[in-house]
Amino acid sequence: MHADETASTGSEMPGGPATRGRTVTIVWLALIAATVVGWLVSGHDGAGAHPVRIATILGLAAIKIYLVIALFMGLRSAGIGWRLGAVTWNVGTFAAVGLVIAGWPS
Repeated sequence: MHADETASTGSEMPGGPATRGRTVTIVWLALIAATVVGWLVSGHDGAGAHPVRIATILGLAAIKIYLVIALFMGLRSAGIGWRLGAVTWNVGTFAAVGLVIAGWPS
């Protein structure tokens, strides 16, 4: 390999290290915000479980899991099959949990 050639591993984000740093920071702040919102919605005030609260918390959890898988576990640079598999797993898991919480099958 010549000095002017660079090897690409496929894991780099467009825009270089500075852009990756900003992206990681923004996603990290979004994960913190989603955690705080989930905690505020969770009914820690003793009001009990409400379907809207449960759906909100499950939705936030699904989004957080996707962000962690996509960015911090490198799925963003993986092939379409891996990305599709991860999204399908995430949606399927949370749909199943939601159905069980809703009382199906009864």
